[in-house]
Amino acid sequence: MKSIFLLFTVVLFPQFIEAKVQRNVAILWDSSEADVESYTFSLAHRKLEVILNHYGFKAIYFDIDRKNFSAREISPKDFQALISWFSDDEAQNPEQVRAVFKEWFIAKKKVISLGQLGFFYNRKQQGFDLEEINKTLKHVGIAYEDIVYESSLGLKIQYNTDRNNLEFERDFSYEVPAVKVFKNLDAKNVIWANIEDTINKKKSPVVLHNQHFFMVHAGFDIFYNPVRHFTQWRINPFALIKWLISDSLQPVPDTTTLYGKRIYYAHIDGDAFINLSDIDQQDISGNVLVREILSQYKLPTTVSYIVAELDLKELGKPNFLKSAQAIAALPYIEIASHTYFHPLSWRKKPSQYEIDAYLGEPKNYKGGPILAYRPKDGKLDYEREIKGSIDFINNYVMPEGKSSNFILWSGSCEPPEEALKIAYNNKLINMNGGDSRFDKSFPSYSHLLPLYRSVG
Repeated sequence: MKSIFLLFTVVLFPQFIEAKVQRNVAILWDSSEADVESYTFSLAHRKLEVILNHYGFKAIYFDIDRKNFSAREISPKDFQALISWFSDDEAQNPEQVRAVFKEWFIAKKKVISLGQLGFFYNRKQQGFDLEEINKTLKHVGIAYEDIVYESSLGLKIQYNTDRNNLEFERDFSYEVPAVKVFKNLDAKNVIWANIEDTINKKKSPVVLHNQHFFMVHAGFDIFYNPVRHFTQWRINPFALIKWLISDSLQPVPDTTTLYGKRIYYAHIDGDAFINLSDIDQQDISGNVLVREILSQYKLPTTVSYIVAELDLKELGKPNFLKSAQAIAALPYIEIASHTYFHPLSWRKKPSQYEIDAYLGEPKNYKGGPILAYRPKDGKLDYEREIKGSIDFINNYVMPEGKSSNFILWSGSCEPPEEALKIAYNNKLINMNGGDSRFDKSFPSYSHLLPLYRSVG
């Protein structure tokens, strides 16, 4: 038997040579500005990160309010870009925050500043040093004039770019914001918009960029509706990313597609499974779910249960358990836990924000965890909520030859590191949270949430 050997000549074209691309982005945030000491309540996480994720970036957060915060933590060599989004110009240590910006400016790495610059004052509104501030800003061709336009009377926006770049989801009709006054020192700076003081015949750049720096002054970043409590982008966030992305960052690893096709996701949380259905007021929602949806549309779907609603020692009844077993027996259905007692807060000592959000009468809060169903011992037991709920499902719900290893988080969907370790140690897939909206009530990309939350 003869063997045939084929010789191939491989030609490597430069544009196809494999190279590691830096996709980590450093984000400065200030925990003193948030309702809860978690970066998930920062503007950058709740508004911008989803768009960074869409273009393949991973956000790494640095809290400037930590007492030991240091500029040495954030080397320009370790990140593709630096982004800040502050609501005020105060910092626990403004000198260190300035040092971060200065190092990045000198290194000529890309920096985006949304809102306030964040390094003018300390927490006591002291420590203002105009000379040092402008020593930092001169590297990007601007200077602060120590003037604030506080009244919109006589102020006018001067546009130097497509209005879609600056009025992406909300225009400025009757909403010209108060601004700090800056002076442009470099003719190469591209100014998308100035605020013009028509009375004193002066103007200040409010949206400006050059090759390495993009500044969007507060009021030109995002709009907040105080009545309906939604936000809308003023600046076009996609224009920001277009500026940020260079040829070296192509192609983008788009998380919404697989081999060029859309990925289909479907999962059902366990909430209301045992409720009397509004559609068929003679039966529970679980049975209606099987009859009207799951048996009609045979699509791969993950269905989860709150185990306390199935456990006969708790709230469970035989017909509830039977319904859960019928769903689990369907071959195209994956079963997950939606925890045992459905924690609303995953903190054993809930924050004030969570107490206000989850309790109809916060004044009546007597302490302890906040769960949808109260266990007999009154405790938030991570082992029981996670592994205990999976064990119950595998022992009493799943048909022979089928098992569950999936937990869909409940309530705030913010389990701490201690809880996540239990999921990881038991090789459980875990998912849920965010609660993205984009509809008539929340008409904006700014209500879409990121892909994930980093813990520990």
